[in-house]
Amino acid sequence: ITVVDTLPPMFGAPITAGALGWSCGVVGRVITCNWSGGNIGPQTSMTQITVTAVATSVGVAQNCGWARLNGVV
Repeated sequence: ITVVDTLPPMFGAPITAGALGWSCGVVGRVITCNWSGGNIGPQTSMTQITVTAVATSVGVAQNCGWARLNGVV
């Protein structure tokens, strides 16, 4: 399972992301997290990914990430 989120331009460094069972990396404003917590069963909850960033301007931002399982978004 891969989760990708591109933060809006109003957010900047330092940007961090992570959670138990996830391996996350940040390049620019793009956050990519891969599930490294082992096999999961049907209807299983995984830990929430926490993202921290600095707001570089005032305003309202809309943010949406996406998840991919075995290449399917």
